[in-house]
Amino acid sequence: MTKSIQRTLLIPQPREQVWHALTESDTLAQWMFPNDFQPKIGHHFTFRVPPNPQVKFDGLTVHCQVLELDPPHRLVFSWSAGGAVTNTRVTFQLESADNGTRILFEHAGFEISPEFGKQAFNGAEYGWTKMLVQLAKLVAGEAVGRVARIVMNCEMGAVTEMETRSLVLKAAGQFDAEAVFACLPQWLRVNVANYIADLNPKEMRFFLIVEPAPGERERIEDAVRRGISELQRVIADRNPNTKRVLVVPPNPAWPAAFITAHAEATPAFGKNLLTLHHIGSTAIPNIHAKPVIDMLAVVQDITRVDPCNPALEQLGYHAKGEFGIPGRRYFYRNDPAGTRTHQIHTFQFDSPDVTRHLAFRDYLRAHPDIAQAYSLLKQKLAADHPQDIEAYMDGKDPFIKETEAKALAWAAS
Repeated sequence: MTKSIQRTLLIPQPREQVWHALTESDTLAQWMFPNDFQPKIGHHFTFRVPPNPQVKFDGLTVHCQVLELDPPHRLVFSWSAGGAVTNTRVTFQLESADNGTRILFEHAGFEISPEFGKQAFNGAEYGWTKMLVQLAKLVAGEAVGRVARIVMNCEMGAVTEMETRSLVLKAAGQFDAEAVFACLPQWLRVNVANYIADLNPKEMRFFLIVEPAPGERERIEDAVRRGISELQRVIADRNPNTKRVLVVPPNPAWPAAFITAHAEATPAFGKNLLTLHHIGSTAIPNIHAKPVIDMLAVVQDITRVDPCNPALEQLGYHAKGEFGIPGRRYFYRNDPAGTRTHQIHTFQFDSPDVTRHLAFRDYLRAHPDIAQAYSLLKQKLAADHPQDIEAYMDGKDPFIKETEAKALAWAAS
């Protein structure tokens, strides 16, 4: 099994300047290692990686050969360091961009199955990331030194590691690097010399090089945090799996949608089904709700529900089993765009969850003032946490628990 390291760099300098840093031996040594490189196809050369006593590394010699050379567009050379890193290939592709040069980098051919193969790949990945940052700084005419960084988890909106010179953003999903980059705060954007984007189908890492004046650490942190909300929105827009919080005004079509869903689902449960109720906020008049038709299926025997899964799947439902609640069978259905539209919560007739769900619904139907308080709470939470369904649910929890206790006492009276 082979694996590749891929990076995309966008820097403001022209291609010719970048090409010089890639193909002039002394300049190459400043951002990589001492070498005897010559820009000639077929030329054999070496990189001499110095030892590092701190990590008990004795150093090594990397043997290379120039395979392709097309100034100032493309440079390809082999890279053999022994072990799992034998006969690999390094490619630099330079493309003109509106704001300078886009560098497409790849180091391909890592055999990660042999012993220490994965460790070798991880070490090379770290090394190239550091060296490419140094390349960008060198081309920009800056001193090459240790790369400091800010590490941020964009999904959580928290800075997990902060130094002073560069920024690393990590976010799950498939995105356009430049579109996400454009959502960073304006102050940070104009102070970024360049960025490196590590793109793959599952995640993106940004290595953004900034050069703040001394004492401006707080300003960087504040600028980054101010950009997180917009960045999260762009991430969510590009990630079909994002759990958005959508609360909409009451829709008079919801009762009819339940009737249709009831007629579709009833035959799928067969004779085991006792009744199918409309529950949740779309079952309560005149309140805002997530536009999802929630249903409560009450059955004689919960163990006889699983054989009904194929029939429900034919209707577009997905069977999730108990899904975190003992004694439940949960089903959901999405529209073609992947948005949730229906949910069926299935319980045996003697489950306390049946009583709980119906009491809560009926209590809010009978107490419009409390229903409106619930509606206002949901609107506020949706506005405060538009991309965080967990925070939205946590915010509702105290109200639901308090109201549920009142509803159960009311239903029993």
